[in-house]
Amino acid sequence: MARSQAANDLARLTGVRSGKRSYYREFVRSDERMQRTVRALDSISRALVRTSHGPREIMEEIARAAGEQLVASWSMLGLRDGRLPWAQPRFVVVDEAGRPRGEDVLPEHVGSELSSLRAGAEHRTMEGHWVRIALRIEGEQIGSLVVSHGLDGNPEPDDLSLLRILANQAAVALRTAELYQSGVDLQRRAGILYD
Repeated sequence: MARSQAANDLARLTGVRSGKRSYYREFVRSDERMQRTVRALDSISRALVRTSHGPREIMEEIARAAGEQLVASWSMLGLRDGRLPWAQPRFVVVDEAGRPRGEDVLPEHVGSELSSLRAGAEHRTMEGHWVRIALRIEGEQIGSLVVSHGLDGNPEPDDLSLLRILANQAAVALRTAELYQSGVDLQRRAGILYD
């Protein structure tokens, strides 16, 4: 009886009812995901304050963070054709090691997904191993964050929340870059007219 009471007291204090291995495994998985999330947010916050490097570094860092979170073989971040016309670069693609890759060296299935992203094709958020999160500015979809995940199952809701945060950071960075570039262009034209 005393042993049962001690187990109940421990359960109330810790919130864990059993020492079975399945609970521990789930705890370890959850802890690993949380650590990946914190690392992702940390790397993005460091990239966001390095504004002199332009949006490419931020976009690559966001693609890397998304890829790491979902154990991805490929991650890409891009704008739809015709949206934010002044923003550069239009897209970034990183491989499983986090290395940026050019459009000319992508496998066919990755190149096809990038073309679909740029054309603005509508897709489900999760389809096969692809996870797609919209980049939105004032309700309008301007592009997508797309990840080819390597998880054993589907991404958890917390994973998708992190991807939405990353996509929002990317959208703001790209919008800021576009506003800056259009301002530079207007200043240049004003200087020509003044002369």
